[in-house]
Amino acid sequence: MSNWLTTARGNLVNLEQCVSIYVEQVPSDGAWGLRAEVVAGPANTVLGLGRFADEASARLALDAVRKRVAGLTSAHLDLRDEPSNW
Repeated sequence: MSNWLTTARGNLVNLEQCVSIYVEQVPSDGAWGLRAEVVAGPANTVLGLGRFADEASARLALDAVRKRVAGLTSAHLDLRDEPSNW
C-alpha cells in the first residue's frame, strides 16, 4: 500500500520516499511549515507540504501524517481539506 499525501498546493507526495517530516517556523513571515526531506537521487530535497498560521495547526497536520504512515487510517490525506477531515 502506498502512502500518498496531497500537499496544500495540490501536489502528490509518496510518504514512503520521505526520510523525515517535521514542523518548522518560516523565518520570513512567522508562519509554520510542514516540511519533508524526500529521497531524490544522490541528494535529499526538502519539500514544503503545507503552511499554517500557528504551530498547533502544523502539529495537527504532522499527527495526521503519522497516523497515515502508521496505517491507522486508509483515507487519502489532503492538506487542502479542513483539519477536521484529516
